[in-house]
Amino acid sequence: MFFLDKPIIRRNLILLTLIWMTVSFNIMMLIMQVKQMPGNFEANMLAMTASDIPAALFAGFMVRQGFRPKVLIAQYALFSGLAALSMVLFIDIEDSGIEMPMLTAFAKMGCLAAYKTLYLTHPDFFPTLFAVTSIGIANLGARSFTIAAPLCAEIDYPRPMILFCALQAIMVVSALFVNDDTKEIQKEEKKLTKQLARNETSEV
Repeated sequence: MFFLDKPIIRRNLILLTLIWMTVSFNIMMLIMQVKQMPGNFEANMLAMTASDIPAALFAGFMVRQGFRPKVLIAQYALFSGLAALSMVLFIDIEDSGIEMPMLTAFAKMGCLAAYKTLYLTHPDFFPTLFAVTSIGIANLGARSFTIAAPLCAEIDYPRPMILFCALQAIMVVSALFVNDDTKEIQKEEKKLTKQLARNETSEV
């Protein structure tokens, strides 16, 4: 509670936990939903799984280049959401063609890139002393929320993909309100460190 009294930490924790919950839910739901998607199951599954390595490599490269993490997460979420929306609006269920495996791959790629970016940059959003606790809280929320993903995936297509798009929109908005100003977070960390030192001195 000592850390959560600070507005910047509290806001980042709420928003990043929400992002982690939505991206984890959508990845799991997409994996479970693929069997009900239009087109060839094997082709859709192969395209989706083949996108994992490029997405992870690209996300890591972009983080190393120093791009703002909240902008990267928002862009990946938007990219993935548009791919899913295209499935709903433009794919003919009776004759999906090659477009369906491509869109499935793009939807998974955006989700995974956002997840990897969040995982790699999560400690940058918090003071060092709170970073491990924050990632634990976010992961607990994500695991709890993702339990419902297999149930939602069993609903007839395309309703799960409409839910997918809605959650991606929430992730885009949440990412834009995250404070990723490193200098401000470091400044807050110095204040907290001094305050902790004073508290320990007074206790002694």
